[in-house]
Amino acid sequence: MGLLVFESRFNSLLGVFGGFLIGTVLDELLDHPWLGITPTHPSEKVDCEKFATFMVQLALPILGADTRRNRLERVYLENYLIDHFGLSLAQKLTPLLDAPLLPEKMLAKQRRAIRLSLPRVERKVLLHFAFGLANADFSISHGQLKLLEKIGKELGLSAEDIFFVKALNRDETDAPLKILGILPSASDREVHEAYQKATFLQKPEELSYLGEPIINMGKEIQAKIDLAYHTVLRERGIAAERAPAQRQVP
Repeated sequence: MGLLVFESRFNSLLGVFGGFLIGTVLDELLDHPWLGITPTHPSEKVDCEKFATFMVQLALPILGADTRRNRLERVYLENYLIDHFGLSLAQKLTPLLDAPLLPEKMLAKQRRAIRLSLPRVERKVLLHFAFGLANADFSISHGQLKLLEKIGKELGLSAEDIFFVKALNRDETDAPLKILGILPSASDREVHEAYQKATFLQKPEELSYLGEPIINMGKEIQAKIDLAYHTVLRERGIAAERAPAQRQVP
């Protein structure tokens, strides 16, 4: 009887030690550069190709989250890469779409590396792309929506940022209000101030270091913000030129 108890306790200790050892080794592997999840050093600028690689990394689990496995999303992504980055870079990145999906722990670490490599504006552009990909078949499944919200959090974006990006990609009657982050009861002044706050591309140079493709992605977001603003003005019977004078919002 005593021997059985000793053997049981020994096996338990062995299991704990083994789990600790495996976890430690896995953490070391997760930091290995060949997995593509080592953060870019702050002194190194992320270039256009690196940004596109981040996009593909975020895309893989989104493609797998739709149980219908609609090929429209794969085609959308391939065309998106060609349209925004050119055929040469698209051909270089497309094979990554067939890579096996990483375990969840590695995906989370991959997103944290992106968070450490990019400022907030660029991460919002990435999340907007991710929502657009999920909506390529004109429907975002419940599983995809939960995944997108999780991606946003792991990219270090606030709940307000995630709500904003979600609103940009939802075809709802109150979408303009949600994009601007206001209630129907907001005053005309509050509408304009919300528009100024949402306009995060007042300084295009913030994205210029990434090249024209990323600037254009940012402009696509700005166009939706502009449309939301002018839709609200039109519904209130206010001409754009009669809107309150612009003011800069930090």
